[in-house]
Amino acid sequence: MNRINGWWRLWMVGAAISGLVCGWVGSSTLPTRPFQAMEDHALRSNTLMIERLNAKEGDPTSRSDYEIRKDINTLQDSMKNIMGIYNQRKLEHQLTFFGIWVLSCLGLYFSILTTRWIIAGFRKTSTR
Repeated sequence: MNRINGWWRLWMVGAAISGLVCGWVGSSTLPTRPFQAMEDHALRSNTLMIERLNAKEGDPTSRSDYEIRKDINTLQDSMKNIMGIYNQRKLEHQLTFFGIWVLSCLGLYFSILTTRWIIAGFRKTSTR
């Protein structure tokens, strides 16, 4: 097994720490679920289902079953759109923090290379 020099070890430890920090910050700042929209959807769905049952029982004051089903389908489609937007935002958020982690690893790598080059310039070279 080849030995890894101290600079590479420093980079690996820094990349791991950076990954932990980006993962922690990224997970703690994830977009929240649209709970208000979900509650509104549930309330409106329940109302429509009760209205549909009343229409099936022949209540003359309610709308037709077709109109109620159309409203239910519209409501479900809007909730699918809301959840699709939420999932898209969540994915974009995760990819952003992954990009931040990659850039921090590259920045650490180039700063270590620069530091190594500067330190090598101060060492005496042996002339033969």
